[in-house]
Amino acid sequence: PLSDCSGSDPIISLTWSGVGGATEYEILRDSTTAPPIDTVGITTYSDTTVQPLESHTYYIRAKNLTETGPESDPQSLTVARCGPVLALQSQSCLATGPKVTIQWNALNGVNEYNIIRDATVIGTVPATQTLFNDTTANGATSYAYTVRAVWTGDTKNSDPLPVTTLACPPIATMAGTCNAPGPQAELSWNAMPGAINYHILKNGTFVGETTGTFFFHTGVVQLESPDPSYVVRAVYPSAATADATAVSKQIPRCPPLLTAQSTCDLTTASVNLLWTDTAGATQYNVFRDGAIIAQP
Repeated sequence: PLSDCSGSDPIISLTWSGVGGATEYEILRDSTTAPPIDTVGITTYSDTTVQPLESHTYYIRAKNLTETGPESDPQSLTVARCGPVLALQSQSCLATGPKVTIQWNALNGVNEYNIIRDATVIGTVPATQTLFNDTTANGATSYAYTVRAVWTGDTKNSDPLPVTTLACPPIATMAGTCNAPGPQAELSWNAMPGAINYHILKNGTFVGETTGTFFFHTGVVQLESPDPSYVVRAVYPSAATADATAVSKQIPRCPPLLTAQSTCDLTTASVNLLWTDTAGATQYNVFRDGAIIAQP
């Protein structure tokens, strides 16, 4: 006999050699005088009425329409424990990355359960808990999850559960600012575990990429209309992508950026002033030491 599992239920598998002239075989368990637990017309049998750690002795008795033969030699064994049956309950995206929720059936006498991801224990829960949330996985990545039931002096693993995590988007923010040499869109976002880089799209057009979590785009103009819309796209090794919700802000009107150059000719010293345009300006006042000296 062989102790095996059907899911998390123990099962005893019996096989024997056929007897010439036999039409049926009686299956006896723990007694040769009690009625058989079953009668079959083949030379295999699965006993599904056992419980873990029970000890049983089996006998086979051949029979036909007119006679019943003697019992076979006894075969004894102890029923093995079975591991849990693992299932994927759900997947979702958090601000910090993917969330994988797995669940399993409760087993009697367990002290605790170890949660294993790709051969590494990532958590331990008490016997009363049969659900686990993994929030430490990378996005768009394939893993194998296993739950190990731990008894005193014994352990049993579930079958591996393959899971490919979701490609999760970042959460982006945007500000329109003024900086040398002029207006720009400042984008920032949270890092997504597993992402290898981030693509930046302005109004649906690719304008740059970075492995960091911020991007300064100078391809804007003051008071641009309509307000520019940006999307940060997380790119994962599997070529999976996930787009953040689009963000849009007005690009402000920026003050002139002034540069000055001192020059001399044979008799006169002068200062040449240059500045950047300010959107909508119709006049510029030039101050020297607080007093207007020109209105070009």
